[in-house]
Amino acid sequence: MRINKLLKQFLESATEEDVLKLAVRLDSEDKGDDFSQKIKPIESKLAQLDHKLSLLEANDKVLAQEMAQIRRLIEEYIVESSLKPLFVQVASLTMNLLKVNEGLVETDAESARRISVYLETFLEKLEKRVHLDLIIPEQGSEFDQDLHVAVAAVDTDRQDLHRKIAEVYKAGLIYKDKKLRPAEAAVFRYNSSDV
Repeated sequence: MRINKLLKQFLESATEEDVLKLAVRLDSEDKGDDFSQKIKPIESKLAQLDHKLSLLEANDKVLAQEMAQIRRLIEEYIVESSLKPLFVQVASLTMNLLKVNEGLVETDAESARRISVYLETFLEKLEKRVHLDLIIPEQGSEFDQDLHVAVAAVDTDRQDLHRKIAEVYKAGLIYKDKKLRPAEAAVFRYNSSDV
């Protein structure tokens, strides 16, 4: 009776490795019919441990998926509440510097060159360190409705300029491959009646 009680306590607190050691020991000590009776609780305990392990593994997968979703939601919240307004200010500052630089080209070419170098370096660092890309289409480039929004139309008699960027008003923003806002631009519109 005392042995059964000790065996039961052992099985309730034993690890899978402990149970296997006991089974090997029992196997070497007793080869009779009594052995099959002794091994049944061990096999049962092993089956229970296997079942518990599979449940824990399934729970781990679910928890990992839920944690990944929580991380994405937190990042989206941070971007929308904190970073996006900052990025908008950076884009606005960059656009203003570009416009100032356009005016300097004719009056102070050296200053204009230095500002251009500064802006290129600044934009490269934004992309590499912060994963922020500014969408600043060049005048005359093709209008792309995925990256740009037309806020004005400029009539032209040149058919080759139709649907090309006439002027950029606001830079667009892409953060970690997600478009936060499109670039706002005026787009040329061919009008044959201007001839």
